[in-house]
Amino acid sequence: MTTARRVDVLNMSFLRQKHGHNRLHQRVLNVPAQEYGNEARLLACGAHLDVVGSRFHRLGTESVRQVLKSYPRTGFVTEFSTSIEKPHHPGTRASFLSSLGFRKLINSNPLDQI
Repeated sequence: MTTARRVDVLNMSFLRQKHGHNRLHQRVLNVPAQEYGNEARLLACGAHLDVVGSRFHRLGTESVRQVLKSYPRTGFVTEFSTSIEKPHHPGTRASFLSSLGFRKLINSNPLDQI
């Protein structure tokens, strides 16, 4: 198992232990194409990759390097981590993610280790 895959598995294990699979799946990971459309599904997958590195292990390292060269992540981690730690309205995704300790996942994104 690659390091990136281990990080992906550990991130999901951390979230599942803290709040259970069903709640995690319903509140964070689940954007079914049948209900929301293919564009929404792909956008959600891209956002998960961008923020916490989900499914990073499925991408070619050289392809990722090329994308990061064209679109650097300068300041992304700091800005996103700061934003997620701010108080949010109860019941929102941001509030839920913050309660999970989401900042730890943001800071361990394998995209930032290339």
